[in-house]
Amino acid sequence: MYTVYFHLQLHTFSDRLPTVPSSSKSIIKKVLTPSIIYKDKTCACKRKCLTKIGFEEMYNLRYRYWTKSKLERRVWLLDTLTDSVTSKRSTLYTVSGFSLCHWCFLKAYHINKDVYYSTLRQAKTGMKAPGLCKKIQRSGEYLRAMNWFETYVEYHCDRMPHLADMYLPYKTRKTAVYEEYLQEMKRCEDDNISATTFLSMWRIYYPNIKIKKVSQI
Repeated sequence: MYTVYFHLQLHTFSDRLPTVPSSSKSIIKKVLTPSIIYKDKTCACKRKCLTKIGFEEMYNLRYRYWTKSKLERRVWLLDTLTDSVTSKRSTLYTVSGFSLCHWCFLKAYHINKDVYYSTLRQAKTGMKAPGLCKKIQRSGEYLRAMNWFETYVEYHCDRMPHLADMYLPYKTRKTAVYEEYLQEMKRCEDDNISATTFLSMWRIYYPNIKIKKVSQI
């Protein structure tokens, strides 16, 4: 049973939530159902980690995670757990600037615990994500491209106060961003990654970097 407060919250920002395409798989529709998110938020740990994250932010976290392909979700989760293991924070995860215990981390994204523990074992043994990571291999050129893109985003993106998403200016083209990267690599006489790899990197590792669809948001 929803509380009145929950109804008021949902009404306040429902028009800002990303729309789930009608063709989306049932699992995506399920994890983004308001009643499921509400239930997961109220079934928190003793520390009440999830009280730090609002309903809207939790919806956006799930939307970004579950609209990835299965392989992209696996790559993201393995990278996240690997970073946590290497920094010796294996029981705490930073989400939207807040520290969450592993239980609330799973609840925030609605990740199956079996998937979590199997991926955590892989992270602890230093295993890399299959398929996609083998193609990328995180070469020096790839890491340099990531550093360039993060610097580019820092100077060109606007951050929305109520969202984790960051927006590049209206009418920015991804191919134009790649061209800027390419010119910089040529100027520095560094090797570059291909346009396909660059756009794949953007999609997998920076899904929150978007382009404004209108001149003003």
